[in-house]
Amino acid sequence: MAGLTDDEYGWEPVPDCRSVRAVGDGTFRSDGRAEAGDPKVFTTLSWRLAHIASVLAADRNAVWLGTPPTDAERDGDPGTAADALAALEAGYDTWRAFVLHILDELIHHGAEAALLRDLYAAQTSMAELFTRSGE
Repeated sequence: MAGLTDDEYGWEPVPDCRSVRAVGDGTFRSDGRAEAGDPKVFTTLSWRLAHIASVLAADRNAVWLGTPPTDAERDGDPGTAADALAALEAGYDTWRAFVLHILDELIHHGAEAALLRDLYAAQTSMAELFTRSGE
């Protein structure tokens, strides 16, 4: 998304797109999800990026990731390209930190578990070897 401009962020490739729009209080809001029969089914880049940022910052993720809630809907949606990129970066950083931690745990403890299984198997083989050599 490097180089994203406000014009590209808000561009509507077809009429009546779902988008992010300014509301009366100076914040921005996404048009939300399309309901059955809604003619606005095509979305803008702003709608897509606001949706991703909202998903990354949703309260449920705080529970899963063990982080403080940061639900994007409370403060509106990103109204500019720069705001969208900042929201995406913040959400991605949280996910990346979590995922890298989980991968570290899986690799670290998985390797130790494999070592213990190897040692257990070797112990059984060694016992059999010593039993046979004493015959």
